[in-house]
Amino acid sequence: MHKEGVSFVRRYCLLFKVDCAYSILGKSFDSLSKSKDDKEPLYDAKVDQTVTFAIVKSSTSKEAWDTLHTLYANKSHTKIFSLQNTLASVTKQSHSVAEYLRDIKNVVDELATAGAPMSDIELDVKILSGLGPEYDSISAVIQARDFPISYDDLYDKLITRELLRTHREHIKSSSPIIFILA
Repeated sequence: MHKEGVSFVRRYCLLFKVDCAYSILGKSFDSLSKSKDDKEPLYDAKVDQTVTFAIVKSSTSKEAWDTLHTLYANKSHTKIFSLQNTLASVTKQSHSVAEYLRDIKNVVDELATAGAPMSDIELDVKILSGLGPEYDSISAVIQARDFPISYDDLYDKLITRELLRTHREHIKSSSPIIFILA
């Protein structure tokens, strides 16, 4: 790494303290080594070359921060776009309701972590739109509500509906066939 890069990172860390050092170095100040007299921390931690090359030409810490924000914000937008695309393609198909809802919840949680949380209404619409025609009756009832249903309540209602459907199908397939002999 270039000496000027290390020097800049030192100045940058001193200006922005813990938050910035954590963001750039991937470490907290506590994990950085201390000098021999234990009064001043040493900031000679390794910095990724991508980060060094991105900020080494910055003349101010604000310029460096803006450069880093631009560099990593684009990755966040790409991640959100990818997750939204994945979410749009999730449908129940032949999966159980529990598997379908788990798949949706995993993507929704990742979206929230990436900075794009979904509202309850958006989540309800996504879940109901991917169920298929066998759930049209319960979808109509939920859509007619004056307020959105919570994920937990929707989960319970859909699981109950699936159990009822499975039970009815089982009864139809196992009902005795009666022959009338004349």
